[in-house]
Amino acid sequence: SRELLAVMRTHLQTCRNVHGASHPETLIALSSLARLLACRTNPPSGTLSEAEALMREDLEASRTVHGNRHVDTLAAVSNLAQLLYMQRRYSEALPLAQEAVSMSEQRLRGDSTGLTAHRRELQDLLASIEPSLPA
Repeated sequence: SRELLAVMRTHLQTCRNVHGASHPETLIALSSLARLLACRTNPPSGTLSEAEALMREDLEASRTVHGNRHVDTLAAVSNLAQLLYMQRRYSEALPLAQEAVSMSEQRLRGDSTGLTAHRRELQDLLASIEPSLPA
């Protein structure tokens, strides 16, 4: 709903003002707002662009704060890949989906329980992107 989006936008701005752009609380607020925008049914014009911008910001900040092997960075890569896929931007989604699968496989070496379902979901996304690309 519009009210929830307004509250989440205000919360994100408050986190940025109080904690700074790279604080974990700010990254959580950023990711949450981006995912909410992306999952709306029949989103108003500009909503997916806003979601994408927030997801790109989240991914960049996660790489900087957590590094490329952290589970939050994996989630940020995966979220952006899925959003691009939803928009039929397959050539942009593919490298991100491949990166996310690779990251999840690296993480699974140490913990085979936590990310198995997520890895399978990423592999399914990857499998659905590849046939959609022009030859």
